[in-house]
Amino acid sequence: MKKMSFILTLVLLLAAAVTPAAAQIPGFCGGLSEADCAIFNASSEAMAKLESASMAMNLDLTISNIPDAPFDSLAFNITGQGAYHVEPGLMAKYAALQSDPMALLQNMSQLGTMVADVFNGFDGQFSLALTLPEALVAMAAEEDAAIPATLTTELRLVDGVGYINLSSLAEALPEAGIPGGWFGLEIAKLMQSIMDMTLAQMEGMDMSGFDPSTFSQFYDPEFLNSYLKLERLADSDGAAVFQMTMNMAALADSPMMRDMMKQQMEAAGQTMSEADIDQALAMVAQMYEGMDVQASYAINLSDNTMRSMDMTMNWDLTSMMAAMGESDTEAPAFAM
Repeated sequence: MKKMSFILTLVLLLAAAVTPAAAQIPGFCGGLSEADCAIFNASSEAMAKLESASMAMNLDLTISNIPDAPFDSLAFNITGQGAYHVEPGLMAKYAALQSDPMALLQNMSQLGTMVADVFNGFDGQFSLALTLPEALVAMAAEEDAAIPATLTTELRLVDGVGYINLSSLAEALPEAGIPGGWFGLEIAKLMQSIMDMTLAQMEGMDMSGFDPSTFSQFYDPEFLNSYLKLERLADSDGAAVFQMTMNMAALADSPMMRDMMKQQMEAAGQTMSEADIDQALAMVAQMYEGMDVQASYAINLSDNTMRSMDMTMNWDLTSMMAAMGESDTEAPAFAM
């Protein structure tokens, strides 16, 4: 049980490590030249100062080789568009955290206030459309539970209050009992309450074995270079294009990851032998062998703002199935 808990924790931490990789990491240049590095990091600064923008997004997710499913694959699509405005001075107020995110862990009492500030100072609206797989729509029709191929909704955040328009969903799914109209929730107050409550609970925990600086390794250039490759591609219509490739198996197998996980286990009061840790890390590394993750950024050379970000992930779970002793069945695959 300890080993499985260890593996699940490590998988979650690896997923968290992708998050900074998917965004621009201040100061990280990989193998870029000095000139290219200056462009890449100037974009981080320009976007941090941005007070408003419009945006559009498209997400395609395909799941194939689903065990015991009546179809070979499922393809989902989500599209959205919207705009946002940030209260002047809000980004500057927390600018230091962009270059040193781990500073939050040094004074965690400020987290609740910071979260509330962000939600109160951020206004935006977004329209979403989810297109369901044809196989699911057809299956529902066969069972007299008709669902539309596309579901839509609208989201807004104004003065810390989040709103959702359920009218289109109520109309599309009349038998689901969804109420129509706009509904709101005081997200800023809710998130601050949750954060304050969580911090209060942590005060009674023994955190003597927890070293916050451990997580700073995720922003250390030497560590990042061990599993991230950053390169500049050909420019596109006045934009510099950069591509980041992530080697998740290398991340899972790194000495820094081993040290961090040992600290987390000790902080939680659990102990594992070196042999068990070796085995768990080897299993996680094997799970990620079939994962390819890339992110590309188009940065306007005129003002250093981000024009677009594209991220792709392909995950063949063959190695993961083998690690679980189920190599005799066809492994699922995810493409995003």
